[in-house]
Amino acid sequence: MSKESRVIHLQKELIQLKNFETLKALNWMIGIMNADNGYSRHDGSHYYYHLVDGCQDLINHGITDQNTLTAFVLHDSIEDIVDSTGKRVITTGLLKEKFNAEVALLVDGVTKMENVNYKDGKELEKYLAYILQFSKMCLIKTADRKHNFSTLEHASPKKEMRQARETKEYFIPFFKKARKMHPEYSAYFHSAKTAIVPHMKKIFKYHEELSERDKRIEELEFKLSLLIKGEK
Repeated sequence: MSKESRVIHLQKELIQLKNFETLKALNWMIGIMNADNGYSRHDGSHYYYHLVDGCQDLINHGITDQNTLTAFVLHDSIEDIVDSTGKRVITTGLLKEKFNAEVALLVDGVTKMENVNYKDGKELEKYLAYILQFSKMCLIKTADRKHNFSTLEHASPKKEMRQARETKEYFIPFFKKARKMHPEYSAYFHSAKTAIVPHMKKIFKYHEELSERDKRIEELEFKLSLLIKGEK
């Protein structure tokens, strides 16, 4: 299925589900978070494909709650939609006005705060610990990480490795805790683990092989330099 046909398929499915608020949110994000406006994925494609694919994945696993799907579609809106000065332009109040209080609360809950370094493990743990309290936030964050991990082949090697380490240390335990705390969605949290772990292992293996190769090259270059010095 092509990228744009996936968009059309989701739009039709949302209509069938009578999830008109989710459809409204999706069309809003398509109009803003597209490559023409500077919102693109690692491969240069429209950013909203991430929203489409993650939303579809939730539906495919039987999660059709309108507020959950709407909040997923909007989950990056506060954090990533900015003006020319880099200032955030979407607020919780605006989302509450355009949709409802629960959607606004869910999006706010998964939005990372400004001026906080989430590469710091302690900060990331606090962020995930808060999300764990709410089943719908857990679904949104899981769908987000699950889809992001599936597209890492387009990321830089540095980001790919950072995401793999971060996922192993923080998100795999997060999925496990979410399964225990929200057993009604256990199958979805488990699906994220089973989808991510094989890919994660391949990333670790690939980077380990690269490291061994680079180490071997350094050893050979050192030996060669000694031979050259000996000849002189």
